[in-house]
Amino acid sequence: MFFKTRNSVKILDVDLDLSAMPSMRLAKLISIVGSGQLKKQMAPLEDERYAYHSLITMTLNQIPLVRMIQPGCPTCASLLAAGLGIEHADCEALRKLEDPLNQPFVSLDQSITQLKPLLSLLESGLYVVAEGICMPTDGEGHFFWDIQNTWTESAATAGAFIRPDYEYVNGWPLYLYPSETSACLNPERVTHYEELFRTSAARPRAVVYHLNEFMNFILDGHHKACAAARLRQPLDCLFIIPVSGIAYSRDSKRQPKQFYFSSIPVSADQLPARFQAAFHPLRREEKAVKLQDLPAYPLNSTSWDAAYRNSAQFYPTVVEAAEMAAAGLNWNRALDDKQLYAFLRMDVQDKELKTMALFNYLRCRRDPRLKALALTCLDDQSPKVLRKAAYQALRIFPEDPEVEQRFIDYLVQCDDPHDEILPLIHSFWDQQDSCRQLF
Repeated sequence: MFFKTRNSVKILDVDLDLSAMPSMRLAKLISIVGSGQLKKQMAPLEDERYAYHSLITMTLNQIPLVRMIQPGCPTCASLLAAGLGIEHADCEALRKLEDPLNQPFVSLDQSITQLKPLLSLLESGLYVVAEGICMPTDGEGHFFWDIQNTWTESAATAGAFIRPDYEYVNGWPLYLYPSETSACLNPERVTHYEELFRTSAARPRAVVYHLNEFMNFILDGHHKACAAARLRQPLDCLFIIPVSGIAYSRDSKRQPKQFYFSSIPVSADQLPARFQAAFHPLRREEKAVKLQDLPAYPLNSTSWDAAYRNSAQFYPTVVEAAEMAAAGLNWNRALDDKQLYAFLRMDVQDKELKTMALFNYLRCRRDPRLKALALTCLDDQSPKVLRKAAYQALRIFPEDPEVEQRFIDYLVQCDDPHDEILPLIHSFWDQQDSCRQLF
């Protein structure tokens, strides 16, 4: 075993492939010898409705933070439910993180050093710590903290099937789930972070733990996520990513061949033998649990105002994010005009999928070129699916007279009350007040 020294964090010299992680900028593989105060517990679920399901509970100091009912089917979504609230965990390591996380980002190595008190609370093993962005939504059009206080299926806990041929896109850490009760919301802190996001070159970062596929839960940064949502911006994050899967050799020795940290592959050949031997997959508890015996925790007790509720429309959904990834668009990298128009010169068979992906890419980046592209799509009498995407994209220009006139024209000319674009047209004016700070 390599676990000789308690509470140690070591960066390993391993090159990581981030090509399947569009929201990640940097990543390091680390080994941790930890106390296990922050850990994942797993038990079989004993319930006729959920055969071959497992209950996964993330706990800190024995306080449940988030719970997940995970199906045996690897492409099926899981059910999520809140825990008791991270504020009840009385974690000194988290309290000490506030100042370091609000300082200018220098390097990932320095951030890992700053995170050591928190990382040392994890179970011993291999992890990836990454730097990138998250969206302060659930991936289905809802503000991240506005959750149901019951078991709810989460599309972000599975990969995504995208049209036209139902290609399956594996997830990567992108969306957020809360671990703090909404009663802890402090509007003054949100305002403070809004001001920092507007004026400071040092963007404060949240710390999140990767749960499954696209979904993460917040360890520190609920108010930062609120501020990002109100400003319709992505949230800069430091990610803690545990091993999510292992590929084993097919011979009788059944040795680990490849480790997966979300969508980051690490060959076992890149690791010293002592790390391979020491790693063990997630242990399954012997005692089964019954769904009816699980307590309900009312994490969300807030009536969120429109600025929060309407914020999610400005971020890609799970399917939209998967479409962007499949089209080769990475919103961490800007497209200049030459690259943009080269992207538009595409095969006819890919035109619809790639154009919609481009709309979402530009919308996510708040790129002003989106207006011209969307209006061109309307002028060209494109297929209805593209025109719908164009109107969806144009909603982020609420005070533009030319854009507003296009919505008025559609409203006047449409004589079908069941038209699928009509709700988008009506919502243009409903959402105006919440959009004014975008550009």
